[in-house]
Amino acid sequence: MNKAGERNVADTILSFIKENRNPCEEEVDVSQKKTYTAVKFFKTPSIRIVFSKSKQYISINPLFESLLNNYEISTENIRSDPWIRISIQFEIISTQLYPLILEIYDKALLLSSVEGFSCCSRYVACSDAKSCVHPDKVLATGCSYRQNLLNGKIFYGKNRTI
Repeated sequence: MNKAGERNVADTILSFIKENRNPCEEEVDVSQKKTYTAVKFFKTPSIRIVFSKSKQYISINPLFESLLNNYEISTENIRSDPWIRISIQFEIISTQLYPLILEIYDKALLLSSVEGFSCCSRYVACSDAKSCVHPDKVLATGCSYRQNLLNGKIFYGKNRTI
């Protein structure tokens, strides 16, 4: 894996956001994970950058999938991963993705204004599905247990990992 390439793309995204939205330091976070580099906007996992031996792509959180309808961008969906993949090449993020990245940032800001709560009555169903099943996706962003699910921590049900 090319961690330097992932970081280069993350730095490009950060520079673009800083130029266009002037965020506070806590509004944008980049962290190195084992298999990808994560970009969070307003504590919401938003973009993953992956440079494997065979592919280079960014993944968009499914929360932002509806934003893709406004763009003619080729995407790929993998059954085992709900995040939407967009291929990139040569450690360079296409300028046609910049407006999408701004929209993701803006929607993450909107989602961050939802009042937080520990979990709802669907916690077992969410655990079994390994993701949030709440029908109101905006309200669901306030769920603390949802964040655990996004990070692979499952406390209940047949898929319990903790």
